[in-house]
Amino acid sequence: MPLTTTPNCKIRVKGKYWIIDLAPDYSYAVVGHPNRKYLWILSRTSQMDQSVYDGILKRLEEQSFTLSKLRTTVQRCE
Repeated sequence: MPLTTTPNCKIRVKGKYWIIDLAPDYSYAVVGHPNRKYLWILSRTSQMDQSVYDGILKRLEEQSFTLSKLRTTVQRCE
């Protein structure tokens, strides 16, 4: 549902989502639902450094998130 008609229009998104983890430079964010049923690791780049990813997973595990259903997605520019 567009809120403006400008080229940089924005949409209103409503939901109970938490920012679980956030890079100081905003290069990635981890978003989840309070019931821990949903979890997303979002990156500003198409590939995330493995050590950064491993660190995120470690912190999520420490917070009792189930990681077995996480799937990586290959990002390609076309």
